[in-house]
Amino acid sequence: MNSPTPESLAESTPPHSLIHRVFEAHAARAPDAPAIRTHARVDDATAATTRRYGELNRDANRLARHLRGCGVAKDGLVAICMQRTPALFESVLAVLKAGGAYVPLDPNYPEERLAQMLADARPAVVLTDAASAGVLKAAMARAEHAARTIDVAAEREAWSSQPAENLSRDEADIDARDLAYVIYTSGSTGAPKGAMIEHRGVAHLLRAQTATFDLDANARVLQFASFSFDACVFEWVMAFGHGACLCLGGSGMPPIGDALVDAIDAHRVTHATIPPVALSTLPREAVLPSLRVLISAGEALPPALMRRWAQGRTLFNAYGPTETTVWCTVHACDANADDASVPIGHAVPGATAHVLDAQRCPVSDGELGELYVGGGGLARGYLHRPGLTAERFVENALGGERLYRTGDLVRRRPDGALDYHGRNDFQVKIRGFRVELGDIESALTQSNGIEEAVVVARDDESGQPRLIAYLRARAERDVTPQTLRATLSGRLPDYMVPAAYVRMTAWPQTPNGKVDRRALPPPQAEDFASAAYVAPEGETETALAAIWGEVLGIERVGRDDRFLDLGGNSLKTIQLATRIRARLGRDLPVDALFKAASLRAMAAAIDAQAPQPDRDVDAGSFDAWSGSTSGARDGESARDPVSYQQHGLWLLEQVTKTSLAYNAQNVIRIRGEIDPALLQRAVDHVVERHEIFRTTFHDDGSGEQYQRVHDGAPGILQTRTLDADADESALQTMIDAHVAHRFDLTRLPLVRLTLIRRGPADYVLIHVEQHYVHDGWSANLFMRELLDAYAAYARGEEPALPPVPAQYRDYARWQRSEGAHARYAEHLAFWTAQLADTSHTLTVPTDRPRPDEPSYAGRQLRCELAPALASALRRFCAAEGFTLYAAMHAVYQIVLHRVGGADAFLIGSAVANRRSRKSEGMLGMFVNMIPIRADVSGNPSYRELLERTVATLSASYEHEELPFELLVRAVRPERTTGHNPLFQTAFSAHNSDLPNLRRAGFELSMFEAYSNRTSKFDFDVVMLPRGQAHADSVTLLWNFATDLFETATIERLRDAYLRVLGQCLADPDQRLDTIDAMAPEERARLLEGGYREAPFESTRCLHHAFEAQAARAPEASAIEMRDGARTTTRRYGELNRDANRLARHLRGCGVARDGLVAICMQRTPALFEAVL
Repeated sequence: MNSPTPESLAESTPPHSLIHRVFEAHAARAPDAPAIRTHARVDDATAATTRRYGELNRDANRLARHLRGCGVAKDGLVAICMQRTPALFESVLAVLKAGGAYVPLDPNYPEERLAQMLADARPAVVLTDAASAGVLKAAMARAEHAARTIDVAAEREAWSSQPAENLSRDEADIDARDLAYVIYTSGSTGAPKGAMIEHRGVAHLLRAQTATFDLDANARVLQFASFSFDACVFEWVMAFGHGACLCLGGSGMPPIGDALVDAIDAHRVTHATIPPVALSTLPREAVLPSLRVLISAGEALPPALMRRWAQGRTLFNAYGPTETTVWCTVHACDANADDASVPIGHAVPGATAHVLDAQRCPVSDGELGELYVGGGGLARGYLHRPGLTAERFVENALGGERLYRTGDLVRRRPDGALDYHGRNDFQVKIRGFRVELGDIESALTQSNGIEEAVVVARDDESGQPRLIAYLRARAERDVTPQTLRATLSGRLPDYMVPAAYVRMTAWPQTPNGKVDRRALPPPQAEDFASAAYVAPEGETETALAAIWGEVLGIERVGRDDRFLDLGGNSLKTIQLATRIRARLGRDLPVDALFKAASLRAMAAAIDAQAPQPDRDVDAGSFDAWSGSTSGARDGESARDPVSYQQHGLWLLEQVTKTSLAYNAQNVIRIRGEIDPALLQRAVDHVVERHEIFRTTFHDDGSGEQYQRVHDGAPGILQTRTLDADADESALQTMIDAHVAHRFDLTRLPLVRLTLIRRGPADYVLIHVEQHYVHDGWSANLFMRELLDAYAAYARGEEPALPPVPAQYRDYARWQRSEGAHARYAEHLAFWTAQLADTSHTLTVPTDRPRPDEPSYAGRQLRCELAPALASALRRFCAAEGFTLYAAMHAVYQIVLHRVGGADAFLIGSAVANRRSRKSEGMLGMFVNMIPIRADVSGNPSYRELLERTVATLSASYEHEELPFELLVRAVRPERTTGHNPLFQTAFSAHNSDLPNLRRAGFELSMFEAYSNRTSKFDFDVVMLPRGQAHADSVTLLWNFATDLFETATIERLRDAYLRVLGQCLADPDQRLDTIDAMAPEERARLLEGGYREAPFESTRCLHHAFEAQAARAPEASAIEMRDGARTTTRRYGELNRDANRLARHLRGCGVARDGLVAICMQRTPALFEAVL
């Protein structure tokens, strides 16, 4: 098949076929049709926002004319560094309409990588947004490149008066041979290379899509790919080229797993392009009924994955390098095919595919050769790289056709389809991204001390490729995997950073004298370690290393290892302090442990502290008390007191008359056959070990509670079977019913396990407990013991679990002891000083008036950080020596400060409260709430605020033992049923270790913090230092009271948090007043809302002028009140919203025109709220 010449291709691509002209035609034909649909929460379609074709076209036209005025013309490069929002695609269209070519810059890339692209492209204009401006500014400075930078949202007013009609040919005469975009891919010289794609290539892409896929204006196309990935072009061209809707899943990184299912279902997506690595994260039960066409691309499609997703829809396996305008071959998959590999198919319409040998001669069918591609999609070449362009873009010796050398090895099947057989050079695919290993090798050799480097990709135990670096370093250089990883993380995207670093003294060689990559040795454990191993020295280091090993669950600790790098966190640091106190007789504060990062530094801090003789454990501690009272418990008839934690729950339940808010639950999916009889034996064994599961709680009639332990607890485990034809909704209904169970505290059981059989080797285990017997630590310990006991019974053995150190009622009795109250008195002195002059009321405005009696009804938003953001967060914390929790807590303070306006306020934090060694092996409710005082006064930088936060957290952890109930009694805040005492929001972390979910031949997946649709606070956030889609990500669970807030409000709060987090990581030294928490779209709505400066009219009411001021500057101070050293501020936006709510209430009371309302109040901000 002969390909048309470049000249004929240009002639066959008339102006009206250029992508922006096609878009304009659709906008003229159906201006009200949806062009872009987006919402932050993908499972709530009511929160969706839509940009329609007519509106989007007009906005792009105005921006295009502004760009023309800035000098943008034919082949002029305009960089776009923005978050994934409708404004991003408006900017793309505007650049194309103006005649320029856009350069996509992913704001999640490292600063150095962006700087390389900017230095090479040298764009005259850069379009950005507030969330990306920080990293862009730093990258431009590093590139030493100055360009006109335009914040599209913030500066929209500058071009709002431009004509909205399409640009004429006189304004922008664009030809098919003009550049459309330049996209950067990995380069073998150490610098990325820019592939120049012309308009005719994009037109070819559109024609091929039209001929291949079932597309019309009713299609809904998922926008999944990162903007910097050419698959993004594939998606927006598919949508805009057919008058269809482009569906965004949010402004962050592409969704994975359940979030991807939610995005597809919520948008009712019909067409999606998803790489196999993302397809593999979708849950087995996912159906995706709306999805008609699925395209797999980016890497090899496994046959099993193909067979699964080819059922019920049309599945295509697409292939193509960036240099061929996204794709060049495609294969329509057959679910019944049993081939060992999925072919990449035939050339798409308008392209040609040639399999050639080393002399560029065709090979026979079935023979291995290199794939060369010709046709309409070929790039012009590489920007500023004529030599590389000549090397990769060659003439076909048999026909004069221009071809692109892909470097991929293929075989042609008898039916003409192509099979992919890997690379013939040193390019590899990692997580769907094409990586040239030379790029990484070049970055390594630029690192100080590295003489030579070789990087290879090798499969790990799960079959996924990972990068291994082999290097030769100068002998005098102390080069470690830790330092190399940190260096590369600042220069390369995270998918290009090797997992291991192997030191070599000599290279294995081939007979030709080249490095024999196949003979390179496999990496050893130490090559993956955070630091080179150096054995502990001396008595203190040796003892401390043993303690680290116990706390972290690792076998070997070196003297230069860092606690945080090995998996330490705030919870484990507290455990560490407890063991050091008990084992070494030193009382090191938590903040001292944070500062002493390495083992040797921590040992030195311990040695520097004077020893405390004869102090194995603290006087009056639970460990000491329970050791002296062992065996002193009475029998079943005893009336033991409840713990303060349990009594606090009881008090709240008496006020709120609800218990559902204090149910805790986990839902676990199990692959493998289960013997219910063995599971029952395992449950009985654990219940026999721990009295708390055999305990009921009673009122003695005088308002005091007591607990009673029973001999057994029947009825904990139930089994159910789901009909074979039952769908996912039937399972969900069953889960909801069990999670909503209301426990009677006076009757057993107070924990329920329900095993649901869905089919052969397919089960769901629902674990629900009343909070009286539960906390997060207990849930994980219980599951660990249950699985271990089951595994033992399955082997025909008796379980050999460690002895239970004490029972929970021992802990409750200790809390009433003289020794405990002596300790509590010390803690109370700290908290009294800590809470002085700090407001106990959250100032964040609510959407609805606060009810006198809250229902505790709630919802939960789950948010997993984008991989790039999570990676940047972990790198920052590792480099600066902070925990994830502290870093994220400081960001939460910034957001609450921005939204509520207060400089000092309280945030609740759930702490494990297991400073006692014995408590680590006990089940029961030890968790405690403590108030963390946030202080953002003085406009600190993020780094300064983080230092404050670490100091506050460390000091607070030292006093976490004081029961919250006793603290509230002592402080005596004003109590109302509408407010939680002391604080109404919380930021907590679930750091307790998860059980090993691969036991007894099972494969288990735990769905953490399954929501029971309740909320104990106005809103709170739980941080999980792991993700479901990406294990190394971070998950945030946003719980909120539906009495007070709309879902959209919490979504904006969540998005503001992510936006602030990104800015803080990009520039930790920026001051708080320079951090932008508002979304560009929200700011634009405020700026374009019609509020303008105008002379005051005599007929205009005073409150209207106030409302205009509130809209113009909602964060400005309206009222300040000083009471001693304490200052209270009410801001215009907050005061206006509160006055509006009160006004509507007064209307409901009959207040109307000329109706008199008396106001008799003290001189406080509420007085002027009442006036308004």
